[in-house]
Amino acid sequence: MYTFRTIELNDAKAFESIRLQEGQSLSSHLFVSAFLWAERLGIQLHLEEDFYVLKRPDGYYFPCGNADKKKAFIEQNIINGHGQLLQLRKEDLLYLEENWPGVFRTTEDRDESEYIYLLHEQIRLVGHKYAQMRKDLRHALHRNGITFEKITKEQFSDLCQINNAWVRKRGKGRELDEADLRPVEKALQYFEELHLEGVVMYKDKQPVAYIISSTINEKMADIHFLKCIDRERGLELCCKQAYYCMLADHYQYVNCEDDMGIEGLRIAKTEAQPIEITYVWKAAV
Repeated sequence: MYTFRTIELNDAKAFESIRLQEGQSLSSHLFVSAFLWAERLGIQLHLEEDFYVLKRPDGYYFPCGNADKKKAFIEQNIINGHGQLLQLRKEDLLYLEENWPGVFRTTEDRDESEYIYLLHEQIRLVGHKYAQMRKDLRHALHRNGITFEKITKEQFSDLCQINNAWVRKRGKGRELDEADLRPVEKALQYFEELHLEGVVMYKDKQPVAYIISSTINEKMADIHFLKCIDRERGLELCCKQAYYCMLADHYQYVNCEDDMGIEGLRIAKTEAQPIEITYVWKAAV
């Protein structure tokens, strides 16, 4: 029997211990990601001492932890229960084929595939492929009045100001409900408890952009939120560059998560020259 319930803050320690032991490095499998997006995406959790599964209305994330429990879950809920598996990596596809040859139909989920960047390349921007990014960055840096501050509770009101402006712009022509805002609100509410970090950028002393991140593993950071309300050329890149320089003291890579199937976001993340796109798949019988 599998009992799925609301994800709670005190689940973090057990959840992350299982994830790290398995070497699961998808952003979607981070406790922080699941906790922040639980209400927006309808994510629930089944958690045992050595095993967990995340569930969305459209299926189950690939289970993580104890090998016997993983196999039993897939047989009961996917093969016999005709459920769908989500967030599969290449190694998860191999696992399915090795254990149940020819049983599963798999589909690439491009919209939820994740963009990985090498930090020192993103900071240095050396080579022809970064030519446009260098031009945009120079444009932003040549203006006066750009400053940065590391996010603490003192900056929360500035982040809320950015969020409100972002909602006003994004909400034109459509209705917004509370679920659209809940992930970033939870990030601020539990900023310290989730060990989040970030930077806020000011233009002429007015807050215009911020980044919030957490840790995937000892080599990789994950950017959960990047919001920029000023569309002046190069400003968003300027914010990323400043934060990448901070991250480079501790990490080699940064995961900028998926593009949600949004064309403009896909173009921007691709043009930023990822070192890898971690493709994910869905699977069903």
